[in-house]
Amino acid sequence: MSGYANPDQPEQRLSDAEREAAVAQLAVARAEGRLTSAEYDQRATAAQAALTRADLVPLFEDLPETTAAPPRVAAYSTTATAPPAATVAEASTPRPSRALGGRIGDTIMGVTPFLAVALFFITGFQVSFMWAWLWFLLIPIVGIIIYGPGRRNEPEEPTRPSRALGGRIGDTIMALTPFLAVALFFLTGFNGSFAWSWLWFLIIPVTAIIIYGPGGGGRRGRD
Repeated sequence: MSGYANPDQPEQRLSDAEREAAVAQLAVARAEGRLTSAEYDQRATAAQAALTRADLVPLFEDLPETTAAPPRVAAYSTTATAPPAATVAEASTPRPSRALGGRIGDTIMGVTPFLAVALFFITGFQVSFMWAWLWFLLIPIVGIIIYGPGRRNEPEEPTRPSRALGGRIGDTIMALTPFLAVALFFLTGFNGSFAWSWLWFLIIPVTAIIIYGPGGGGRRGRD
């Protein structure tokens, strides 16, 4: 719309915002002395009742061309506003691991229980099962080195949700499992026989698979 007296599309229907803008423009003309109060009241009433842009032409044809066009109402869009790029990047950026060495430390910790089981059987069948169980002590030792208390005080590693099934409870269960296995090993060995008491150490890799296994990761993603 180039002006009220010469609209671009005279047949187009007016919005409420356009009617209010026309009344405001008439008020400017009255303030400038171009319209009397009676003329303003009459034209303002007609502007508020106008249906199309052509209806406004008689109200402004004897007035100077307006320099400011009536406000246009932005078209409503049903398209959802896209989130800021920074927010998307932050959400897609993986959080740093709490392990010593990052993801490499996580991998070493995940492999350690299986390595301990393999070394246990290799040493047991080739030498003796009497002391082969000591390989399972690798699990708590590696866990202390990689996830020890000193790692929590490093400022560059922000707190992140636990990767364990059950969160911090799962972490605690996994940390206590090796010590429980050692206690049961000696309790069963001294009260019965060490021939089969080593089987208690199998609860360590089993617990690790349940808490940190691939299935656990999928369940954590749905929490």
